[in-house]
Amino acid sequence: MLMADLGHLLHDIVMHMDRDADARLSPLGLTLRRFVAMTVIAEHPGITSRQLAAPLGISEPAVSQALKPLAARELIYDASPQGSGRSINWQLSSEGERLFSEARDRLGNDFDDLVRRTGLNPDLLAGQLQSILNELKKPIGEK
Repeated sequence: MLMADLGHLLHDIVMHMDRDADARLSPLGLTLRRFVAMTVIAEHPGITSRQLAAPLGISEPAVSQALKPLAARELIYDASPQGSGRSINWQLSSEGERLFSEARDRLGNDFDDLVRRTGLNPDLLAGQLQSILNELKKPIGEK
């Protein structure tokens, strides 16, 4: 059997992980992208749509579209101070915090457990993957 190149293999792993996460989050009415948005908002209360674009990997207008269902369900709300103009500062509502906690529990540490079942150390693997990511994030002239 021919071994896949590393780039393709990593892409395949991420694709399967994303599908699995979407399936686990679906009963809660969430997608992985919306869960990631809630994660960033939980970690950075008051974050703007512009600031959310980078961690979500989408444009600022796409952030607004991605957040509409969360706002419609009152899971997030506009916590902008008066006089802040058109900028929206997002925060989780108490219901959003409850659902976020439930979603996080639903996803759990399943990937860590899967890595352990293969005989690998998840902490070591995480460190190695972080090193790769750090290298990828460097400006092209520094690589």
